[in-house]
Amino acid sequence: MGSSMMKTTLREIRQSLGRYLAIMAIVALGVGLFCGLKVTRDVMVKSAQQYFEERQLYDISLLSTVGFDTDVAKQLSRREKVLDAQGAVSTDALLLDAQGKESALKVYSLLDQQNLPVLVSGRLPQNAQECVVDAQAFGKDAVGTMLTLSENNEEDTEELFAHKQFHVVGTVNSPYYANYERGTTSLGNGTIRGFMLVLKDAFDCDYDTEIFVRLNTEGAAIYSEEYDAQIDEVESWLEDFAQQKADERYQRLKADGEEELYTSRQQLLSQTQKNQLELEASRQQLSRAEGTIADGKAQLEIGKSQLISGKAQLQAQRQQLLQQQAQLQAQRQQILQGLNQARTAKSQTAGNAYLAQANAQAQAQEQQLQASLTQVEDGLRQVESGLDQLELAQSELELQEQQLQNSQTELEAAQREYDAGLLQYKEGSRQLSEGVDEANQQLDEAQDELDELEEPDVYLLGRDTNIGYASFDNDSSIVNGIANVFPIFFFLVAALVCVTTMNRMVEEQRTQIGVLKALGYSEGSIMGKYLFYSGSAAGLGCLIGFFGGSILFPYVIWQAYAIMYRMGGICFVFDLRLGLVSLAASMLCSMGTTYLSCRYELMSVPAQLMRPKAPKAGKRILLERITFVWNRLSFLVKVSIRNVLRYKKRFCMMVIGISGCTALLVTGFGVKDSIANIAGQQFGSVQTYGMSLLMQENYSQGEWEELEDYLREEGRGYTLSLIHI
Repeated sequence: MGSSMMKTTLREIRQSLGRYLAIMAIVALGVGLFCGLKVTRDVMVKSAQQYFEERQLYDISLLSTVGFDTDVAKQLSRREKVLDAQGAVSTDALLLDAQGKESALKVYSLLDQQNLPVLVSGRLPQNAQECVVDAQAFGKDAVGTMLTLSENNEEDTEELFAHKQFHVVGTVNSPYYANYERGTTSLGNGTIRGFMLVLKDAFDCDYDTEIFVRLNTEGAAIYSEEYDAQIDEVESWLEDFAQQKADERYQRLKADGEEELYTSRQQLLSQTQKNQLELEASRQQLSRAEGTIADGKAQLEIGKSQLISGKAQLQAQRQQLLQQQAQLQAQRQQILQGLNQARTAKSQTAGNAYLAQANAQAQAQEQQLQASLTQVEDGLRQVESGLDQLELAQSELELQEQQLQNSQTELEAAQREYDAGLLQYKEGSRQLSEGVDEANQQLDEAQDELDELEEPDVYLLGRDTNIGYASFDNDSSIVNGIANVFPIFFFLVAALVCVTTMNRMVEEQRTQIGVLKALGYSEGSIMGKYLFYSGSAAGLGCLIGFFGGSILFPYVIWQAYAIMYRMGGICFVFDLRLGLVSLAASMLCSMGTTYLSCRYELMSVPAQLMRPKAPKAGKRILLERITFVWNRLSFLVKVSIRNVLRYKKRFCMMVIGISGCTALLVTGFGVKDSIANIAGQQFGSVQTYGMSLLMQENYSQGEWEELEDYLREEGRGYTLSLIHI
């Protein structure tokens, strides 16, 4: 193209800048949408891969029904294509937060080389009583609070933990949970609220519940066939390795269980014999005590009989002595009266010779009475001595009675001690019997469990079993599917716009084309002017669309998916192949339509081109033959109908353009309505229940019927459907 023609072309661009920009804009939109949507999956996958590599997400997780020894991970780390292998302990547990709310959490031991968490607030745990929690389930306010192990956990779960309380020191996001889904559990209401990470020392466990493995995939992109092929290659021998280690642990656990059961039975037998000997010694001691008590009771009865007899004898002797004393007192009184009378008579007869005989008699009587008085007083002294002896004997009897009472008390105490010992013996014998029966039952149950211990099952879980990882693959694939459909419409629209614009431009400049052709310009130079016009607009639009779409659309879609996923920053991808394809399509849509438009006009001679283009010959249309309809139409309606049928190409292009735009609008709103109605359809027609109750234990028919009656009674107003599985 000559300089003059280039100047003319540039002048034309400047004079019809709106038309030029329209072509550039529609091409940029089509290319941007095509490149942006096509590259979005690559951007999402690359961003996810960068995040997973930074966080060192596992490639394969090994699980066994019997667990793994702690050295298996180290052995696995030395195998070919294995970058790293780490054992972990995990379990579902019910925990209480600071408000006392109980929820189910997935508890993992914190790894230092895999599944590295992203710290959101606080810090990582430094001891066995500290933890970090799910940032999506717990806010920043959770830092500094305590999580307490609930009493509603099963005994095995409680025994798995070394501590009952954990101090929350931080909140994190984990690559293991890339999206909001946390899974389900058989605990609580069946929903896992979030996860909790603790140090491995927080578990009182000498084995690993699972092993995470990272492989050397040699730079293969995630979700690619190459990556899947390398994973499949490793799984072929990894499953055999894991099964071998699980079998070894199974055999050792079974052997250890048998040995432990044998040792426990021997210990039980030895302890039982020891306890029986102790009980027998106690029984013999009780027998001796029983004989001693019986002898003591017999001696006590004899002592009581002797005491009663001695008391009776003392009482009789006391009565006899008192009677003698009374008699002697009476005799003494009589003797004293007689002495008084004798002394009176003696005094009356003193000095009288006639009464000398009476005086002598009185004196003799006095002497006799004095002798009797002496005997009586001697008798009284003997009686008093006897009474004193009786008092002494009474004291001895009272002392003997006190001794008997003490003996009685001692016997009663001995009897109580014997009764207590006998009761203790009977209780000990009962406890021994029950303890032996219970121990034998426990040993039998342990033996049954050991006998029922099944061969270990090993599970190899790749990333595709991870909910977040798999969901991200599906969501990114959806975007890729949209990229295969929507850009086609925009390219068609761009082609229609270019055809319409360039046709109109060529028709408007038909006279100029004729003048240029008459001045000697070749058809190639004339066509080059219009090809440059449309091609430059398409090229600039393609350039803008390529870079703008490769940045804008992935960024918008990535931010939209950020509601569901937590994967860090975005990594943009610029695919040169897509740019070349877009450029070729843009040039085809613009320059191809321009070539067709110019080629028809350039076939005419200059003289014909410089004359105005003759209008299309008019002709009757089919509707005119229907006179009763045609005659009722106005003039303007008739003209419009004739023009529609006269310019069929323009009409068809307009219909196609409007149809495409309408289809895009309807598709967008239709997708929105379809997605919005999925939930109603799923939970209104398919899954109609509001709550499910899963029984872990086996119930008898009677218990099931009782449960059904209770639920129907308590669930008035609700529809109940009980299913026995």
